[in-house]
Amino acid sequence: MNPPMTRTPAALRVVAVVVVLGFLSSGTAQVSQTTQKRQTAGPRPPVNAAPPKMHLDSVATAIHYCQSVRTDWQLTFDYHEEDYPPKAVDRAMADIDKEIDASSKARASSKNAHSSAIQEWDLIVKYRADIMRLLTVNGHAPLLYTMIPIHFVLKDNDLTLLLASVGSTKVYNTLRLDARQRAAKAIQEAVLPAMKRFTVVHSTDIKNFGVLVAYGTKDFSDELSTKGELVALVAPAARCKKLADAELTEEEFVDAADVYVVDRDAIGEVRKIKVSLDDSKGK
Repeated sequence: MNPPMTRTPAALRVVAVVVVLGFLSSGTAQVSQTTQKRQTAGPRPPVNAAPPKMHLDSVATAIHYCQSVRTDWQLTFDYHEEDYPPKAVDRAMADIDKEIDASSKARASSKNAHSSAIQEWDLIVKYRADIMRLLTVNGHAPLLYTMIPIHFVLKDNDLTLLLASVGSTKVYNTLRLDARQRAAKAIQEAVLPAMKRFTVVHSTDIKNFGVLVAYGTKDFSDELSTKGELVALVAPAARCKKLADAELTEEEFVDAADVYVVDRDAIGEVRKIKVSLDDSKGK
């Protein structure tokens, strides 16, 4: 019978080295396979990747879509239709939350996360607190809208918040004021007070603010001639805050702003015009 085989310390060291080398070889193979998989999957996106480009409507396009508010004004303030009451701020906030809920469901089923509609709703959710504060401080003004009273648009590729549409009960005489003069009147009496309240918006991402106001026009020699008209004014957010802080005069503010009108007889036409508050004095 052969004696049991014993391993010397030197032999044990050899075995240990073999085991370690085998383990390292296996680990190297695994690392190599992992590296190959990562390379096959393509490069990782950069950590600080730019956000997706915004695909929002332009100011003029948004105003074009809102021009039906002229008819809403007539139904509300001229015909006093029960089905078209002016909306108060609490109703507006409820409508916004209702649409946010509906849009979240639509977003979940949409394959295009960068569509203009979905991007706008994402912005409404993101800036909801600012929007609610803005509506609250403008709570005395009636609102005329179909779905919601605000829109996010682009002006020179900058994010712009548009309050649309404020309803004015004023009716301007077409015999004494032309379209430019009527717009100046509405700006002075309804737009500027709303622009000054932009100070409640705290976000620095919103670079411009705009207000759209619908008002009445009438040939005072013809009782059946009343029609709605609208004017929109858009200005940089910084200038809105300077206006509110009395660092700018109303004249200086309006002179540098962008003004758009859809007059009483326009058919799908949005015009950009130059307006001075001196125009509000009429003929």
